[in-house]
Amino acid sequence: MKKIAWLAFILILSGCTKKNNNSGGRITKVNPFSQYLANNTVNITLHSNIYPLEIGYTFTASDTGTIYEIGLRLPDSSESFMMTVWDAVTQAILIQKPVLCTTNTGFSYDDLSSTNEAFEIQANHEYVISVNLNPLNMAGAGPANYYDARRSDDKDIFPLTESYITYEHQYNKTTYTPAFPDNLIIYQDVINGLVDIGFSHISK
Repeated sequence: MKKIAWLAFILILSGCTKKNNNSGGRITKVNPFSQYLANNTVNITLHSNIYPLEIGYTFTASDTGTIYEIGLRLPDSSESFMMTVWDAVTQAILIQKPVLCTTNTGFSYDDLSSTNEAFEIQANHEYVISVNLNPLNMAGAGPANYYDARRSDDKDIFPLTESYITYEHQYNKTTYTPAFPDNLIIYQDVINGLVDIGFSHISK
Protein backbone atom coordinates (compact mmCIF):
# COMPACT_ATOMS: atom_id res chain seq x y z
CA MET A 1 0.00 0.00 0.00
CA LYS A 2 2.87 2.36 0.85
CA LYS A 3 4.49 1.64 -2.54
CA ILE A 4 1.27 2.56 -4.37
CA ALA A 5 0.92 5.81 -2.41
CA TRP A 6 4.58 6.72 -3.05
CA LEU A 7 4.17 6.02 -6.80
CA ALA A 8 1.07 8.22 -6.95
CA PHE A 9 2.97 11.02 -5.20
CA ILE A 10 5.84 10.82 -7.72
CA LEU A 11 3.40 10.92 -10.68
CA ILE A 12 1.63 13.98 -9.28
CA LEU A 13 4.94 15.74 -8.65
CA SER A 14 6.12 14.96 -12.19
CA GLY A 15 2.91 16.33 -13.66
CA CYS A 16 3.23 19.57 -11.72
CA THR A 17 6.86 20.02 -12.78
CA LYS A 18 6.01 19.51 -16.46
CA LYS A 19 3.18 22.04 -16.29
CA ASN A 20 5.45 24.71 -14.79
CA ASN A 21 8.09 24.20 -17.46
CA ASN A 22 5.57 24.83 -20.26
CA SER A 23 4.25 28.16 -19.05
CA GLY A 24 4.94 29.72 -22.50
CA GLY A 25 5.76 33.36 -23.15
CA ARG A 26 4.29 36.73 -23.99
CA ILE A 27 3.59 37.41 -27.66
CA THR A 28 4.71 40.85 -28.83
CA LYS A 29 3.37 42.19 -32.15
CA VAL A 30 4.61 45.26 -34.00
CA ASN A 31 3.80 47.11 -37.23
CA PRO A 32 7.00 49.20 -37.28
CA PHE A 33 6.23 51.90 -39.83
CA SER A 34 2.61 52.36 -38.80
CA GLN A 35 3.60 52.67 -35.14
CA TYR A 36 6.43 55.07 -35.96
CA LEU A 37 4.03 57.39 -37.80
CA ALA A 38 1.61 57.23 -34.86
CA ASN A 39 4.32 58.01 -32.28
CA ASN A 40 6.14 60.82 -34.13
CA THR A 41 5.21 64.07 -35.84
CA VAL A 42 5.61 63.15 -39.51
CA ASN A 43 4.28 65.10 -42.48
CA ILE A 44 2.74 62.95 -45.22
CA THR A 45 2.52 64.54 -48.68
CA LEU A 46 1.37 63.29 -52.09
CA HIS A 47 4.09 62.48 -54.62
CA SER A 48 2.89 62.55 -58.25
CA ASN A 49 4.65 59.62 -59.89
CA ILE A 50 5.25 58.87 -63.58
CA TYR A 51 7.82 56.08 -63.22
CA PRO A 52 7.28 52.31 -62.99
CA LEU A 53 8.95 51.62 -59.66
CA GLU A 54 9.62 48.92 -57.13
CA ILE A 55 10.13 50.68 -53.79
CA GLY A 56 11.16 49.09 -50.53
CA TYR A 57 13.28 49.05 -47.39
CA THR A 58 15.88 46.79 -45.84
CA PHE A 59 15.10 45.68 -42.30
CA THR A 60 16.47 43.45 -39.56
CA ALA A 61 15.01 41.87 -36.44
CA SER A 62 16.90 41.83 -33.15
CA ASP A 63 15.52 38.36 -32.39
CA THR A 64 13.94 35.48 -34.28
CA GLY A 65 10.23 35.95 -34.97
CA THR A 66 7.44 35.65 -37.52
CA ILE A 67 6.24 37.87 -40.36
CA TYR A 68 2.49 37.48 -40.07
CA GLU A 69 1.29 40.30 -42.35
CA ILE A 70 2.46 42.72 -45.05
CA GLY A 71 0.95 46.08 -45.81
CA LEU A 72 1.07 49.34 -47.74
CA ARG A 73 -0.16 52.91 -47.58
CA LEU A 74 -0.80 54.50 -50.96
CA PRO A 75 -3.07 57.30 -52.27
CA ASP A 76 -4.87 55.05 -54.77
CA SER A 77 -7.36 53.01 -52.77
CA SER A 78 -9.40 50.13 -54.25
CA GLU A 79 -6.38 48.97 -56.22
CA SER A 80 -4.13 45.94 -55.65
CA PHE A 81 -0.35 45.99 -55.77
CA MET A 82 2.18 43.15 -55.72
CA MET A 83 4.20 43.10 -52.50
CA THR A 84 7.31 41.01 -51.85
CA VAL A 85 9.51 40.10 -48.91
CA TRP A 86 13.03 39.21 -50.03
CA ASP A 87 16.11 37.76 -48.41
CA ALA A 88 18.42 40.74 -48.90
CA VAL A 89 21.53 38.57 -49.08
CA THR A 90 20.38 35.97 -51.62
CA GLN A 91 17.54 38.02 -53.19
CA ALA A 92 15.31 34.97 -52.77
CA ILE A 93 11.56 35.65 -52.57
CA LEU A 94 10.12 34.66 -49.18
CA ILE A 95 6.55 35.78 -49.95
CA GLN A 96 5.02 37.54 -52.94
CA LYS A 97 1.33 38.32 -53.21
CA PRO A 98 -1.12 41.06 -54.15
CA VAL A 99 -2.31 43.38 -51.41
CA LEU A 100 -5.48 45.44 -51.80
CA CYS A 101 -5.17 49.09 -50.81
CA THR A 102 -8.47 49.69 -49.01
CA THR A 103 -7.82 53.20 -47.67
CA ASN A 104 -5.63 56.19 -48.49
CA THR A 105 -5.43 57.42 -44.88
CA GLY A 106 -3.76 54.42 -43.25
CA PHE A 107 -2.08 51.09 -43.90
CA SER A 108 -3.86 48.17 -45.56
CA TYR A 109 -2.53 44.78 -44.44
CA ASP A 110 -2.80 41.24 -45.78
CA ASP A 111 -3.03 38.67 -42.97
CA LEU A 112 -0.58 35.89 -43.87
CA SER A 113 -1.62 33.82 -40.86
CA SER A 114 -5.15 33.40 -42.21
CA THR A 115 -3.76 31.65 -45.31
CA ASN A 116 -0.98 29.72 -43.51
CA GLU A 117 1.67 31.84 -45.26
CA ALA A 118 3.28 33.42 -42.19
CA PHE A 119 7.01 32.65 -42.02
CA GLU A 120 9.90 32.91 -39.61
CA ILE A 121 12.83 35.29 -40.00
CA GLN A 122 16.19 35.13 -38.26
CA ALA A 123 17.82 37.58 -35.91
CA ASN A 124 20.31 40.10 -37.35
CA HIS A 125 19.74 38.96 -40.93
CA GLU A 126 18.83 41.54 -43.56
CA TYR A 127 15.51 41.38 -45.43
CA VAL A 128 13.64 43.67 -47.84
CA ILE A 129 9.94 44.55 -47.93
CA SER A 130 8.83 46.15 -51.22
CA VAL A 131 5.88 46.97 -53.48
CA ASN A 132 5.58 47.40 -57.23
CA LEU A 133 3.65 50.57 -58.08
CA ASN A 134 1.87 49.23 -61.16
CA PRO A 135 -1.76 48.47 -60.18
CA LEU A 136 -2.72 44.85 -60.83
CA ASN A 137 -6.42 45.39 -61.47
CA MET A 138 -6.16 48.44 -63.72
CA ALA A 139 -5.25 47.36 -67.26
CA GLY A 140 -3.37 50.10 -69.12
CA ALA A 141 -3.12 52.31 -66.03
CA GLY A 142 0.06 54.21 -65.36
CA PRO A 143 2.20 53.81 -62.24
CA ALA A 144 0.49 54.75 -58.99
CA ASN A 145 1.29 57.84 -57.00
CA TYR A 146 2.79 57.42 -53.55
CA TYR A 147 3.32 59.32 -50.33
CA ASP A 148 6.45 61.08 -49.10
CA ALA A 149 7.12 61.14 -45.37
CA ARG A 150 9.25 63.73 -43.60
CA ARG A 151 9.63 64.48 -39.89
CA SER A 152 8.41 67.95 -38.89
CA ASP A 153 11.79 68.61 -37.23
CA ASP A 154 13.62 67.55 -40.44
CA LYS A 155 15.63 64.90 -38.58
CA ASP A 156 16.45 61.59 -40.26
CA ILE A 157 13.76 58.91 -40.27
CA PHE A 158 16.15 56.05 -41.02
CA PRO A 159 17.33 54.08 -39.18
CA LEU A 160 13.84 53.53 -37.76
CA THR A 161 13.49 51.17 -34.81
CA GLU A 162 10.21 50.01 -33.30
CA SER A 163 10.37 47.14 -30.82
CA TYR A 164 12.40 44.29 -32.38
CA ILE A 165 12.45 45.68 -35.95
CA THR A 166 14.83 48.22 -37.50
CA TYR A 167 14.28 49.69 -40.95
CA GLU A 168 17.69 50.62 -42.32
CA HIS A 169 17.72 52.02 -45.87
CA GLN A 170 15.39 52.68 -48.77
CA TYR A 171 15.88 51.19 -52.23
CA ASN A 172 14.06 51.35 -55.55
CA LYS A 173 14.24 49.97 -59.08
CA THR A 174 12.71 51.10 -62.35
CA THR A 175 10.59 48.15 -63.46
CA TYR A 176 7.07 47.38 -64.66
CA THR A 177 7.05 44.02 -62.89
CA PRO A 178 8.17 42.99 -59.39
CA ALA A 179 11.96 42.88 -59.09
CA PHE A 180 14.51 43.13 -56.31
CA PRO A 181 15.08 46.86 -55.56
CA ASP A 182 18.84 47.44 -55.61
CA ASN A 183 19.19 51.19 -56.15
CA LEU A 184 20.12 52.75 -52.78
CA ILE A 185 18.37 56.02 -51.89
CA ILE A 186 21.11 57.91 -50.11
CA TYR A 187 19.03 60.47 -48.20
CA GLN A 188 17.55 59.41 -44.87
CA ASP A 189 15.20 62.28 -44.00
CA VAL A 190 12.53 61.80 -46.68
CA ILE A 191 10.88 58.45 -47.32
CA ASN A 192 9.23 57.78 -50.70
CA GLY A 193 6.41 55.30 -50.43
CA LEU A 194 5.15 53.56 -47.31
CA VAL A 195 5.22 49.78 -46.90
CA ASP A 196 5.15 47.78 -43.69
CA ILE A 197 5.24 44.36 -42.05
CA GLY A 198 3.60 42.74 -39.08
CA PHE A 199 6.18 41.01 -36.86
CA SER A 200 5.41 38.77 -33.89
CA HIS A 201 7.92 37.65 -31.27
CA ILE A 202 7.52 35.30 -28.32
CA SER A 203 9.26 36.63 -25.21
CA LYS A 204 10.26 33.71 -22.97
